[in-house]
Amino acid sequence: MKTKKARQEYSRLVSTNMIIALLGGFLIITFTGFYLANDYQRSLLAEQERLRILTATVASRTQLLIGRVAITLKILDEWCARNPEKDPRFDPEFNALIEVFRNEVHGKIEIRMVTDTGALFFFPSKDAKPLAFTGDREYFLAIRDRPENEIYFSAPIIGRVTGKPQIPISYRVRKNKANAILFFAAVTFESLDDEFADLLDYPERSISIIRKDRMVLYRDPFNGDIVGKPLNFTPSPKGYDVIDVYAPRLMRRAIFYQELDGLPLFALVADSYARMQRAWLKGAALKALVAIAILAGYLLLNARLIKLLGKNDEMQAKLEVAARFDGLTGLKNRQYFFERVTDETERAHRSGNPITFAIADIDHFKDVNDGYGHPAGDNMLKKIATAINANVREYDILGRIGGEEFAILFSDTGLSVALDAANRIRESVRDIAVGTWHASLSIGLVEWQGRSEPIDSLVKRADDALYAAKKEGRNRVIAG
Repeated sequence: MKTKKARQEYSRLVSTNMIIALLGGFLIITFTGFYLANDYQRSLLAEQERLRILTATVASRTQLLIGRVAITLKILDEWCARNPEKDPRFDPEFNALIEVFRNEVHGKIEIRMVTDTGALFFFPSKDAKPLAFTGDREYFLAIRDRPENEIYFSAPIIGRVTGKPQIPISYRVRKNKANAILFFAAVTFESLDDEFADLLDYPERSISIIRKDRMVLYRDPFNGDIVGKPLNFTPSPKGYDVIDVYAPRLMRRAIFYQELDGLPLFALVADSYARMQRAWLKGAALKALVAIAILAGYLLLNARLIKLLGKNDEMQAKLEVAARFDGLTGLKNRQYFFERVTDETERAHRSGNPITFAIADIDHFKDVNDGYGHPAGDNMLKKIATAINANVREYDILGRIGGEEFAILFSDTGLSVALDAANRIRESVRDIAVGTWHASLSIGLVEWQGRSEPIDSLVKRADDALYAAKKEGRNRVIAG
């Protein structure tokens, strides 16, 4: 009887253990199923966030490059309006402005002129003979009937003079002696490829610049089935979509897009939706195998999942740092810098304290890259960034907003005190050198006019002061 009871107890324990094992297995399978489904969504959201960060970077760089072009075209038109008796093709002062722009963009973008007959001229012109006629070009036909002071982004073309694909940015000018109807800047695909070369870490990923009517003006990698044609997407506040593209076969693409400030353009980053799913599948297969292997030890699986989640949080934190700080200098990047500037202007409005904004540009920095190579240029950027950072206060805001451009917001500081600080910063880099090149800074400095002045106006005034410092000989501070 006792033996029978023992057998019964054994059977009961076996049955209980089997039930526990089955229940544990069911819970593990159920939990794993829920986890993998949620992980799939998290993975897609993480990929979407990466696209958002990349798109913000593309938008920032495009805004800086094309915004500079737009400002320059307006400046050139203002010059013509002030000098109606002068022919800009041959005027030294006008062509000096062109040369300043060439230097700013490192010679990658050229500005040209088209007359009311469609005749094309470069700056400076050797004679009154046009280099080509553009009467059939969209940038001529589309803008000739538009009002003055209007900018237009044409469909991409192959330059008749350069032979390179480019985006013509045309600007309708006022009446002038040369009978010019428009100035336009030819932004080559090559120059844009250089701007975005470091962002394309997957072959399936692409970067595009889209006109407001959805026409693709630029794409890297280049695709002739897409460039110059409309892209079928409907902009929405979330900035994210999944669309089907035929180029030349059907492709499902995840896109993130951002409208540029003051320009009828979108910056857009696209990725293969299948690649984004494959990125999840690689991890999901491993997790499923682990779940099966530890069917009787689901607590160990939970520990593993917690570890994976910790790694995921760490990765998100690294992405957050990468989104906010410049990888070379460690300073705030353009986007994060201006987020902080917005916060600081709100605080200054509440407190009534002054703030002063400065843009500093390294003089003749192109000579370093050209003469000593980009590693030497990167080394100089890091040293100069360190010197500037050592001469600002802990509660001032410092960032790198362009290739060789830095910006500083002096908190609770008026123009006169900030002027002294800016000169200390300028002096702090004088001993930084490579070969025969010695560092110097041109700095534009302005005081915020209060809540009535938007950030864009503050930056524009500082940029104008910087331009004045450059024009007056560099290595100086100009207060605007």
